[in-house]
Amino acid sequence: MTNNTTPILNAIQAYLNDPSSSSSAQRVVEGGLASLPPLVELLREDAPIARTELLEALYKRILRALLTRPISGPDARQVAHYQKQLGFVMKYKSYAVKA
Repeated sequence: MTNNTTPILNAIQAYLNDPSSSSSAQRVVEGGLASLPPLVELLREDAPIARTELLEALYKRILRALLTRPISGPDARQVAHYQKQLGFVMKYKSYAVKA
């Protein structure tokens, strides 16, 4: 990842370290479309289910913020691009894999 995503990655890491702190999550959500590429990369990694669910919740908050108001065509295409790039979010449970 490039240096321009470093502040977003730092905010994501702060959120993962303390999910009850809303300020780091809010910084990621306020990043809007710029927050999606690093989140997509993190969500594609094999990780403990708790971490995956925290990242997934953050991803959904960004989408909710973006899609609750009118969105331009280019922005909608970017959202679709990142969603396609992400694909299924894999959650590994002791008895199965959930996608």
